Amino acid sequence: MPGTRSDNEVLDSWKEIAVFLHRGVRTVQRWERTEGLPVRRHDHLKRGSVYALRSEVALWVRTRQFGHPAVTDPGRFSQRRQLREYIAEQRLLMNQLREELEVQMGNLMSSWKQLQLSAAQTHAHIPLLKELFPPSPAKSQAMRAAAPESRRASA
Repeated sequence: MPGTRSDNEVLDSWKEIAVFLHRGVRTVQRWERTEGLPVRRHDHLKRGSVYALRSEVALWVRTRQFGHPAVTDPGRFSQRRQLREYIAEQRLLMNQLREELEVQMGNLMSSWKQLQLSAAQTHAHIPLLKELFPPSPAKSQAMRAAAPESRRASA
């Protein structure tokens, strides 16, 4: 298929790229940041894994050996740096919001427990209130008299 590359063309990690260049991983990572080593990234949620094409890396090496500048887009580095700064700011904001949410959830749970306790105490006091304030005899006779009528009305 046109546009596809063979598996032996792809260097799938920093280590493979470093072995190909006969250098250490940190050196290769620095070259990518400062010298324009052509490394690509897969998009993932947390971090992008890296890969490079042997042909592009080999071309980069050849141009460096002959003193030619690396064939890269100079704006690419400032955009990447700006993107990293933006992501760092967003992570900081997200952490602050997470902490605020945890505080608010703690307050909510505390309020909920107080409400449950208050409801339980109020419910426990209802029989005590009936004992302290029994209905008046006239009122209880009226309630007893109304009870048979309400039964007949509902039947």
